[in-house]
Amino acid sequence: MNRYFSLTYPQKGVWYMEKLYPKTTMWNLPYTVKFKEEFDYFLLEKAINLTIEKNDALRLRFLEIEGGENRLF
Repeated sequence: MNRYFSLTYPQKGVWYMEKLYPKTTMWNLPYTVKFKEEFDYFLLEKAINLTIEKNDALRLRFLEIEGGENRLF
C-alpha cells in the first residue's frame, strides 16, 4: 500500500528547481575516494544498501498528480 503526502516548503523548492532544470545533476554531490589498501567492495555495497534502507529521505520519489499538485511517494 502506497502512502502519499503533500510536499513541505523546502521539498516544493526541490521539485520546482527540478522542473526548471530537468535531468541535471544539481542535487548530486559527486566525489572520488581512493583506497590505499585492500578493500572489501562487497562490504561497501552492503553498507550503502543498509544506509538507503534505513533513511527514508534517500528513497523518496516525487509524483506529480494531474493539475500540477505534487506529492511524496
